[in-house]
Amino acid sequence: MKKLSVMLGLVCILGLSAACKKSTQKPDVTATPVLKDQMVSLTPISTVQPLKTKELPIYTISADQTELSAVTVLLTEEKELNEQIVSEAVTEALADNAFYVKVKLVTLSGSRITIDFDSSAPPVTRVTRELEELILDAYAMSMIDNISECKEVGFTVDGGAYKSNYRSMSLDSVYLRR
Repeated sequence: MKKLSVMLGLVCILGLSAACKKSTQKPDVTATPVLKDQMVSLTPISTVQPLKTKELPIYTISADQTELSAVTVLLTEEKELNEQIVSEAVTEALADNAFYVKVKLVTLSGSRITIDFDSSAPPVTRVTRELEELILDAYAMSMIDNISECKEVGFTVDGGAYKSNYRSMSLDSVYLRR
């Protein structure tokens, strides 16, 4: 049994050493000369242009969650500023501070912007009275400041009157007027 183990060990060592040896054969490489008129010129098809942006001043909640904070977000110049763009910017800024607001619909009718919130998320639920007010203020003030047609802002929940634990507003209530 001992002889068999020694023989198997020697076979393994010989096999490994044979596998680890470098090959001394050189690869078969043939160089083909290329004439100057056969060379391909590599020129860029187009150049990369810097992204043109514009600033959008909006409101969000401060890091200490006690007041509104004015911030500026950048938009690409191709985007036409409208109430939907402003709403999305405010929603993203609030999400940066862990307020996950769900806006269902933003409409501009005449000079009034109405923002419809989902009843399962802030500002309708899971916030204090103070935070609800700050969230509503952030949307309303951002709309008034950025949408020239907007003279008043109202809020609804799930397509109906705004109702939360702390506040009720009818469908035609004005939250903020210019």
